[in-house]
Amino acid sequence: IIHYEERLKALYFKKKFQERKVDCKQRIDAVFEASKEVFRSRRFKKLLELVLALGNFMNKGQRGNALGFKISSLGKMMDTKASTNKNMTLLHYIVELIEKKVDNYKKKD
Repeated sequence: IIHYEERLKALYFKKKFQERKVDCKQRIDAVFEASKEVFRSRRFKKLLELVLALGNFMNKGQRGNALGFKISSLGKMMDTKASTNKNMTLLHYIVELIEKKVDNYKKKD
């Protein structure tokens, strides 16, 4: 049989195509729904505003007037350590700020 390997691969691909298509569509739909939720989330926008404000404060005098930042730079928050407490990262600090704000909000009720 001429090109039997290629034919077998093509048949296998054809057999699995529908299953893979359904799986891909489900994954794409999940990413699409997640992106819509992130886009609509007021809390997430506030979090990003806080991160930008802290970044501008920390970079005051150098690049402290940024209008935005790359989402990929969020990963650096775990690497940014406090000068007074080496166990405290920028991410820890942001979580503490948010927790205090939530506690203050609850006390007002």
